[in-house]
Amino acid sequence: MEEAKVNFVTNVSNNSLPTVCTKEVVVFPKMNASIQIGRQQSIKALEVADKEYNGKVLVVCQRNFDDEVLTQDLVYKIGTVCQIESKRQDNNFIRVIVKGLYRAEIKDFKLNDGYYLSSCLKLDDIMGDAKIEASLIRQIAKRFEQVIAGGTTIPKAVIEQLARGTVAPLLADQFGQSFPLTIEKRQEILEAIEVNERLTLVLEDLEIEQQMNQIDQEISDKVRERVEDSQKDYFLREKLRVIKEELGDVTSQDNDIDGLRKKMETNPYPDHVKAKMKEELD
Repeated sequence: MEEAKVNFVTNVSNNSLPTVCTKEVVVFPKMNASIQIGRQQSIKALEVADKEYNGKVLVVCQRNFDDEVLTQDLVYKIGTVCQIESKRQDNNFIRVIVKGLYRAEIKDFKLNDGYYLSSCLKLDDIMGDAKIEASLIRQIAKRFEQVIAGGTTIPKAVIEQLARGTVAPLLADQFGQSFPLTIEKRQEILEAIEVNERLTLVLEDLEIEQQMNQIDQEISDKVRERVEDSQKDYFLREKLRVIKEELGDVTSQDNDIDGLRKKMETNPYPDHVKAKMKEELD
C-alpha cells in the first residue's frame, strides 16, 4: 500500500495524467459535469486514474467530432484536470461525473498502453485591474437582466452566483459551463487565462444573445402583424358579405369598398340601412 502511494505522488509531480477525450463536453474548474464515455482509450484512462492517480484525470475536448484516433493536434491545447466523483455502466457506455479542479495546458499527448496520457502544465488565473473587473461584472449583471427580459432562460446556478457577489473567475466559469453555447465558445472561455478577458467574452456572448432576442422579437412582431392583417381582411370580407345579404345583393361579385360606398350614396336605401353600411365600411 505504501509503495502505491509513492507511485501516485510521483505521477502527480510529473504532471502526467490519463486523459479522457470528449466530443462535445468542455469541463470548467469547480464545476461538475456528466460525461458519457464510449471510446475504449478513455474508459481505460478512467481505470488507470482510479488505480494510480487517486481518481484524477485530464478532460479535454477534441476539435472534430468525427475523429476516433487522436493525436495532439486533434485535441484542444487546454483542458481541465478533474476529480472522478462517480461512474456507472450505461449500456455500452460509461457514465462518469467529474468535478473540475484547474485548467491545464497539454505539453505532450500520446497513446500509452491502450489509453491517452498527457503531460500538462497547471494554469492559474491571472487577475487584472480590479476596477475594470468590477465594471465588467456590473455590465454582465445588467445584460443578464436584459436577456432575461428578452426571453432567454439563464441557468439558476449563474443567477445564484451573481446574487451572492461571487468572485469573477467562478462567475465566468459557471457561465461557460451552464449557458447554451457552442463548443468553440465554451473552449474560448476555458482558454482565457486572464480573468478580465474571460469576463469580456461572457459580456460579448450576452450581447449577441440580446441581439438575437431583438431579432426574434422583430420577426414575431412582423408575423403577428401579417396574421392580424389577414384576419382583418377575412372579417372585412365577411362584413361585406353580410351587407350584401342585407341589400339583397348576394349574387354580385363586386366587393370593392368604394363601389359599395357609391352604391350606398346613389340608391334610395332606408336611412337605417345606410347608417349600418357606413358603420361597417368605416
